Amino acid sequence: MPEICYNIIMAFGFFKKEGGKTHILAIDLGTASISAAMAVRQEGKKTEVLKVFRYPIDLFEYQIAGGAQLPHIFKEGFLRVFKDAHVISDHLDVVAVGLSDPFFLDKKKQRKVTRSNPAAAITAEEINSLVKTSESEIAAQNLAIVRRNILNTQVNGYDVRNASGYKGKTLAIEMMFTSISATLKEYIEGAKDKFFPKSAISYYSDAAIFREALRAAGNLSEPRIVIDIGGEVTGIFLVDDLMFQHYGAAAFGIRTLARRIASSLKIDAARLPDFSSRETKGVFEDYNFRSLLKRIDKADSKKGAVEKKVTNLNQQLQLV
Repeated sequence: MPEICYNIIMAFGFFKKEGGKTHILAIDLGTASISAAMAVRQEGKKTEVLKVFRYPIDLFEYQIAGGAQLPHIFKEGFLRVFKDAHVISDHLDVVAVGLSDPFFLDKKKQRKVTRSNPAAAITAEEINSLVKTSESEIAAQNLAIVRRNILNTQVNGYDVRNASGYKGKTLAIEMMFTSISATLKEYIEGAKDKFFPKSAISYYSDAAIFREALRAAGNLSEPRIVIDIGGEVTGIFLVDDLMFQHYGAAAFGIRTLARRIASSLKIDAARLPDFSSRETKGVFEDYNFRSLLKRIDKADSKKGAVEKKVTNLNQQLQLV
């Protein structure tokens, strides 16, 4: 199962309150593929995976910076995901979409207010009002806010998990808003509504997914830096038990590396997976790297070409 889809299903606790079955479709939008997994969860029982889907996409020649430039490959891709899922089951309770770089924008907002009646307990409505006000201030054209997370709350300067019920003069909240292209949101939800109009939908940035996965595994005793190497983009995140922060992204990934290797070896990038599988079979298991060089040299059919190609590859990858 695609790792992100697995983390979404297992980390976010999609359970019905009455203990019944919850049918989930977890989708991972990456730069190399759209992956999905259908599963059924029931508290106290093993999660049942019904089907796993993967649809490779090639965005190398596309501009993906803005909503107006999003290729229609996404529209067709999500229609295919939901159509194939509908063949497996015509019922879904939850659709959960994971978003990798560069398909989301995480933006933090801090807000502090002085309360007119410090003796009154803080209510959920009061907190929601602060969130909505902050949301309106960061709303941007062509972007749709799809998720809101309260990272930290303070009453009279003291950290509290949930400010509801506390009394105090000042209330401060740090929030994270996740936005995506309005066009992309339209593609996803249009496809969902065509096949599963009654199902709920939620969105998660990779940063939020990694934090929940680490928390579920008990690995958030101290802050962690997470590096997510994708197909075309690598994202860098800082996560801990209270917050997550998206440091940025680099235009480099597995496919980028594959194209550079293919260029160095003078083979078609599309042939690289089969080529590398065939030429390195059994090599890395016994660390016989000399054997690897001989295999590549034989495939190239030019004596001494391997050493030169490796040197050129290292230079291209800035390893030397």
